[in-house]
Amino acid sequence: MIKRIFILPLLIGLLYSCNTHSHANEEPMEEEHHDEEIALTLTQAENIGIKFGSIQKKNLKSAVKLIGRVELPSTGKIVVSSKMEGQITRVHLLEGQKIRKGMKIFTVENLDLLDWNEEWLSLNAKLTYLEKEVIRQKELADESISPLKKYESLVVERDQAKFTMQAIEQKMKAVGKVPSGDGTFNPFFFISTENSGILQKMMAYKGSFINRGDELAQIIDNDHLHLHLSAYSSDVNKLEVGQEILFNVQSEPEQLLSAHIKWIDAFINEDNNSYQVHAEIDVAYAKVAVGEFVEARIISQEKMVWTLPQAAVAQDKGLNYIFVKEEEHQEEGHETEIHFEKIQIMTGESDLGFIEIMPIDRIDESMEIVTEGAFFLMAQSKKDEGGGGHQH
Repeated sequence: MIKRIFILPLLIGLLYSCNTHSHANEEPMEEEHHDEEIALTLTQAENIGIKFGSIQKKNLKSAVKLIGRVELPSTGKIVVSSKMEGQITRVHLLEGQKIRKGMKIFTVENLDLLDWNEEWLSLNAKLTYLEKEVIRQKELADESISPLKKYESLVVERDQAKFTMQAIEQKMKAVGKVPSGDGTFNPFFFISTENSGILQKMMAYKGSFINRGDELAQIIDNDHLHLHLSAYSSDVNKLEVGQEILFNVQSEPEQLLSAHIKWIDAFINEDNNSYQVHAEIDVAYAKVAVGEFVEARIISQEKMVWTLPQAAVAQDKGLNYIFVKEEEHQEEGHETEIHFEKIQIMTGESDLGFIEIMPIDRIDESMEIVTEGAFFLMAQSKKDEGGGGHQH
């Protein structure tokens, strides 16, 4: 049964504001499916935002679809601690700040550094004396003027001074200090970042007294983020380690990003009949955040098919329809109208905003098809079927 439905003028800004009435005359059944013709004035079509396009041949990619979140691997979580106790006198960075390797986070004061430096200077002066005395006592011992034991005792004392000095130097080096006798030495040392990333959390503040090994801050290395995805058991045989994954995130839905599968869990999640898939993001994308929801797909094959933008397809009761522009019609004293034919179709694969249209025996490239506004036309068609439209 072919019906023609004419929509009365719309109030601008309202989609379903017109109240209509209907009476129908049945015509002989010509086809098993039902097509409808809808009419809009040019003004109505412009206000609704109707746009047209045509079917196009495109190389659509058949894909396995996965969903999940961005996660941080254990290797990307870095704890900042101190190698020496002391009191924080300054905090240089803020939580959430992007940081580079080597940037200062805290300045810490420990007066023991002054004692170590003083001890080192004293030992250094003593070592200078002992080096000379060892040489002198060796000569005296060789000539049997001085006992050999005295020489040997000085060698031991000299070596102990060296070892103590080296120990002090190593302790100072751990906090970035070097012994000095020029009067510029101070009791402050810096705690700096050993990795680039994001300063996620601070656990110490100005005035805090810290011990060696205390956890002071947490850094996220976001150069190696992972995707934690779920794949249905029916799709898992299509996946393999090393496969490329294309995905997008909520913060950048239009940007297509890439990752590669690192491993696939061997055990099924019986609660939702799925397998966990882990992938490493290929490069560090600035807008990708830990915990962000992602939609991903893995390309399994490509094929050339007839397509339309997904917005061109409207659904009703599980069936798919498109609207084709037929002709413009003008009656005397009335505004020009555009007629649309509602045609049932079947759909196939969808990819990057386009969807496969099949069969296409009733559609050709010359047809002007509604690519934006199909949802409105479908809603109005359903409304008028309920008894509010003019049917001829």
